[in-house]
Amino acid sequence: MLLKSPTISVKEDGYMVKLKFMLSGTEFMLEWTLKKRIFTAKLSGSSYRGKLCGLLGNADGNSLNDFQKPDGIVVHDVVEFGESWKNHDMKCDEDWSV
Repeated sequence: MLLKSPTISVKEDGYMVKLKFMLSGTEFMLEWTLKKRIFTAKLSGSSYRGKLCGLLGNADGNSLNDFQKPDGIVVHDVVEFGESWKNHDMKCDEDWSV
């Protein structure tokens, strides 16, 4: 439960969008490179270490378990990993006009 909404800063820098916010003593930084469709997420702080999951890993500092599927199984095949997190009910528009 959030007691206070974090302040979110959003900055456009050429073909990159940068989003940054603080939550429980941890700084989250998200960068999206529009033309190349690259998404990067970083966090600094220890409040969420080992308490996250999903496509971006669990932030426990152990890169060996970053490809953990929703069922808890760690795989080494990136396609299998990505497919395991796919939302089959959601469709995306493939027309990127950036």
